[in-house]
Amino acid sequence: MDRALAMNVDHFIPDHGFIETPTVSREELVTFRDSLRAVIAEAERLHAAGVSVEEALKQANWGEYAGWFLAEQQGPVAVRRVYLERDGKLP
Repeated sequence: MDRALAMNVDHFIPDHGFIETPTVSREELVTFRDSLRAVIAEAERLHAAGVSVEEALKQANWGEYAGWFLAEQQGPVAVRRVYLERDGKLP
């Protein structure tokens, strides 16, 4: 995402959703990038603390992203994915 943000373009076209004005498009990409960083950091924090994946699903603190649409559904997917990566179990 950082490479995309560094590009000299007017629009970012999402895989789904709406095409926004250049300013809103860039803001949304920055927000999405920041949310991914926050989710990964929280899952990595729990993993490093030795918290089991099942307990991490209960303890994860998504902060400002907790109220996001689909956070409840996608948060567990993200935690499991980070744990698989940290445990060297991703193909």
